[in-house]
Amino acid sequence: MHTKACLFLTIGLVAGLVSIGRVHAQIPTDLAGELDRLLAQVADAPADRNPGERARRLELLGDVEVRANMLAAARSAFEEATTLRTQNAPEDRDLGRLAFKLANVARLDKRPADAERLMDVAVTRLRTGAPTSPEYADALMEVARAATARNDAARAEQAYASALEVVSKIQPGSPREAQLSEIMGDAAVRRKDLEGADRFYSRSLAVLETSQRTTIDYARVSNALAVVAASRNQAPRAQGLYEVALKVYEAQRPDSLEVSQILTNLGI
Repeated sequence: MHTKACLFLTIGLVAGLVSIGRVHAQIPTDLAGELDRLLAQVADAPADRNPGERARRLELLGDVEVRANMLAAARSAFEEATTLRTQNAPEDRDLGRLAFKLANVARLDKRPADAERLMDVAVTRLRTGAPTSPEYADALMEVARAATARNDAARAEQAYASALEVVSKIQPGSPREAQLSEIMGDAAVRRKDLEGADRFYSRSLAVLETSQRTTIDYARVSNALAVVAASRNQAPRAQGLYEVALKVYEAQRPDSLEVSQILTNLGI
């Protein structure tokens, strides 16, 4: 059962903060109050009476414990919630969400192998139980980041492509779709696939054009697409894109390296 946090919260409030457990983590009083409330709610939902409700409350408690940097307690809460869900009418979406949260705890706790293993579980579960959900897109992006960190470009690109497919369905025209399209454009450039890079950068730019024409993101993607267009011998198009990017950079970062690079590319 989840008892560690109960023990941690026996230390009194000191100067608006509470010192918790042997590590004496400093927790704001409002967060400590939330922990007290959730611990009481978990205690009121014994596993033999209502396992589903206890699992729900444990997950909420674990979320707050992560915010309080009580990683061991959060891990305990999420693991018990997972066990209860698994034993009582398990749903892939619930188990995938919990695996994602356990992976995040492992990452924060500097256990990269556990984090990667748990994130793979999250992706597998969410692919089945919630294939068009923000949670699934989040899990795919974490898999991609982990693959990038260990220089597995192929797996990273595959995961980012899957995330883009999900996001384009549930959040079309969103900043996230623009971000993922840009990432896919970068990957295509690394593979020397100029046509693919053009397609993805153009997609990103189309999203950004609706509301972010004066942002650095818009300038960066315009510049990347200009480089691709120049490499494809599309000089007039490249010049127009360079000029768009230059206008934004000169307004917001006039002394940046990007300005000098674009001026060089324009032959100025």
